[in-house]
This record gives sequence, C-alpha cells and structure tokens, in this order.
Amino acid sequence: MKKLWASPEVFAAVITIVGTLLVSVILGFVEGRIGFGSVLALFAIFLVGALIFFLFRRGGARMAIGGGVAMVFIGFLVFFGYRFVQNRLLSAGAEPPPTAAAATSVLNSAAPGNSNPAENPTAAAPTAAPTAQTDSVTPAPAATAAPTVAPPRPIIGVWETIPTLPQKIVSFCACPEALFAGAEGVIYRSDDAGATWAAVSQDLPAVDVIALACVPGAPSRVYAALETRNPFLRSDDGGVTWQVQSNPDFTFGGFWHQLLPAPSQPDTLYFLSKADWLMLSPNAGKTWIPASAGLPQSDHNSINILSLAIDPTDANTLYAGTGGFVGGGRGVYKSTDGGQSWTAANAGNLDLRITALAIDPSNPQTVYAGSDAGDVLKSTDGGVSWIQLDPTPALPRYSEPREIREIVVNPQDSRFVILLGDNSGPLVSRNGGETWQMLGKPDGHDQPYFEVTLIVPEPEIVIVVDFENAEPQRYAQTP
Repeated sequence: MKKLWASPEVFAAVITIVGTLLVSVILGFVEGRIGFGSVLALFAIFLVGALIFFLFRRGGARMAIGGGVAMVFIGFLVFFGYRFVQNRLLSAGAEPPPTAAAATSVLNSAAPGNSNPAENPTAAAPTAAPTAQTDSVTPAPAATAAPTVAPPRPIIGVWETIPTLPQKIVSFCACPEALFAGAEGVIYRSDDAGATWAAVSQDLPAVDVIALACVPGAPSRVYAALETRNPFLRSDDGGVTWQVQSNPDFTFGGFWHQLLPAPSQPDTLYFLSKADWLMLSPNAGKTWIPASAGLPQSDHNSINILSLAIDPTDANTLYAGTGGFVGGGRGVYKSTDGGQSWTAANAGNLDLRITALAIDPSNPQTVYAGSDAGDVLKSTDGGVSWIQLDPTPALPRYSEPREIREIVVNPQDSRFVILLGDNSGPLVSRNGGETWQMLGKPDGHDQPYFEVTLIVPEPEIVIVVDFENAEPQRYAQTP
C-alpha cells in the first residue's frame, strides 16, 4: 500500500484532484457565486501554483504540465457542469413570469366593485333573507368592506440586440430629442429611443469620444470630449455639425469619464476623469479650472473620484463618490461652492467605493448612492445621514448586483428609481427604494458585466448597454 501511494502516478492523481477543486472555487469567486473575500481567492490561486510546482519536483516538467492542464480542464468541466445542472433545477422549480394579460387579469380581480363571485369573494356574499321583526329596534347597517387597493402593474419589457450600433461604445447621453453614443472617431444618434442608430459626426480625430453631454433647456446642444489632448467640441444642431469650443491644456484621458452640465446653469460644465481629477468650466467649455480641492488623494496624487452628481437647483452643490482600491478616503463628499472645497458626508457609508450617485430632481435633499460591492444607500437630508437599501430579497439566486453602474430618479415621480449593476438586470423601485423589481437580464448574459450604460426613465423605460466583447443591447418597456 505504501508503494502504491508513493508512486508518481497516484501522487499526480491526488494532486490533480485537489487542484481541480481549487480551480472550481476560483471560477466560483470570479463569477460571484462564492461569496468569500479576494484574499482567499488569491490563496486558492497560490495553492494551485504550489501543487503544480510539487508535480514538477516529483515527476518533472511533463507531469507538471499534464497535471496543470488536467486541473484547469476538469475544473472548468466540474464548475460549468454544476452550474448547468443547478440552473436546470432552478428553472424547473421557478414560477414563470406573469404575462401582460395575466397581470391585467390579476389587477382586474383585485379592483373594487368586481362582481365576479369567483374573483371577488366580497361581492359573492349572498344577502340574507328578511325575517319577521320582533321589536321596534332598527338593525344596524352591515359594515362596508374597505376598498381593495390594486397593486401596481408589473413592468414588462424585452431585451434586443442593436445591429446598427457597433461594439466598443465608450459613452452615451440622452437629450430631449435624441440619444447619442460615442465610439472611436464617430458619434452616433438615435431618434427612436435607441432602436436604430446612425453616424452623425464627420472628420473627427481617430480617438475615442470619451464623454458626451446634453444641455437642459437647449434640446439641440451637445458637447463631446475626445481622448487625449484633442479639442472640446460643441454642436448646436443635434450633432450634425461640430465646432471647437476650446483646446484644453489638460488631458481628456485616463479611465471612466463623466461630462455633466449643471441643470440650473447650462453653461456650467463639470468634467470628471475618475482616476485623476475634476474640472469646472463656467462658460460652456471655453475655459477650465480645477474643482477638486479638499478631496482625498492617493499616494500618487490621484483623487479617485468614481461618480458625480449636481444639485438640479444649485449648480454649486455637488456630491462626489470616491474610493481607491488601497488606502482611505472612500465614501461621499459634498461641495457647496462649485468644487472649490469639499467635506466628507460619510455617516452610514464609511469605507465604500461609491461608483454611482443620483439626486431626486423634485427634492434635492434626497440622494442615492451605489458602491462597487452592490451596496445601495439613501440620504434624505442632503448627505448628513444615510440608510442602506436592500434590493436583494426580490431577486433570483445569483442575481445580486455587484458594482452599481448607474442610478436614475424619474423626474416625473421621485418614488420611481432605477439602478443598474453588474451581475444583475435593471432594478426598479416605485416606492423610493423600499421594494424592488428586476426587469430581466440582457439576452445571453446570465451574469452581465457592463462597459457603459444609459437609462431613460420616462415616458417608458429605455436602457441601452454595451459589453466588452458582445453586441450592444436595448431594453424597451412595453407600454
């Protein structure tokens, strides 16, 4: 028996089995199905490397290569086979989503005054036959049941690919008259809520259009920021022609960008390069000044702003979501002087990397924040205090949002909130975040990872997303 266990073949088989399990664990962490910390995932990767090294020391390069390939190959088979079986079991036991006709039937059955006895037990109660009166006391009238309040209709819509929009879109914006998308050297426009797109730009440099913005109160005005030291552009005819607004002496570069006009002062622009800095233009992009004094900095003097929101009634009041991967300075910061100074507004959300922010247009004291770990927070006092919202109880298994990419509050109904995060479909709340409904994941993406997103909340919900290596898709609510 000792000789059997000491043989290289048995040793290699045991090591390979252990390595296979570790590879499955690593895949589970990468897909978000195993909820342990990144340190343990790195430890599992280290163990796989150590096992391959032991194989090399025991049996040479051929055994190490063979064992390593077997670990990865069998690990993939084990993990994805397990996922396939589990998804089949979940699908078999899950209730089908309600159709539009079924939802309408449920609402009709719950409506007050429905006379169908099978659908309205209150209406089906028979009236008692009259009996002889034995005294002069008048009977008290029967109590009237309180009217039943019908629940809101479920939101129904479909995902579809967008054949007229290429892969590798890097920016979106929504204007009153059209939607715009930026890619390398091209700006696209859609006049039908994102269903079809056409290129409208001409003679742009062959660099990414890293940020686009529409101006409140000026439906045809669009701004475009190009990568590296290229001109900052302006269009006053909905993207048909473009003029150079300025040649900034700073670089429109780095990772992740936002270009935001102030709703109350359309000529006031804020440009955010999330890895480096925040700039302010008080004159529609003609000149730019820094607006990040007082924000936390990393060891490399980067401010690590991940998101920005502007008070719709006051162009000088800003909220910035911050957070590097290493060090402190995470959370929400607030400025009331146009970014010239900032103070922490972190009660209730300490040590979170805030990747999305939104302000209620009808009540600017209400602010929503989302983190890269899927946390969703809400403040009703302008950032003085925060409470944590939990959209997960209504979600299917393995659909909890991870990094929150975008939060939007419907300007016509402040209770109507939409958020979009990796690993999940769009989430909608119609009561200010108390309860949520998932609208469904993009086709072919069980655990989607979004590159850029655009949410249009009304009159019907339209969501446009782009992925790293897949065709862009559009979600359209059925009226």
